[in-house]
Amino acid sequence: DDVHGQFIDAVAKGRKLPREQVVQFADGRVFSGTQALALKMVDGLGGLEDAINAAAKLAKLPTPPSVERPRRRFSFIELLRNELGLPAPGSLLRPALPVFKTPLYLMD
Repeated sequence: DDVHGQFIDAVAKGRKLPREQVVQFADGRVFSGTQALALKMVDGLGGLEDAINAAAKLAKLPTPPSVERPRRRFSFIELLRNELGLPAPGSLLRPALPVFKTPLYLMD
């Protein structure tokens, strides 16, 4: 209860909301973006690029800022599979997927 109370206090202070209002939704539920916006849990809706541009604006950086993203690291198995020209594991099931979309009772 102590940690939960600290969380509620931090959210109320950070979002500038009455504590009683935060208590109404701080119960572990998951909200959609639209619901979170209506509850004033978020400042706006958008994707990663929107968040980067908003952060750049707050930091008074040029928009759009230059963002360096880390390169994806492949596992040893992925590197070996690519080198040997083998298909991805999921692609082996792709031809069978239409069968799985059919309800099983229709297959009798």
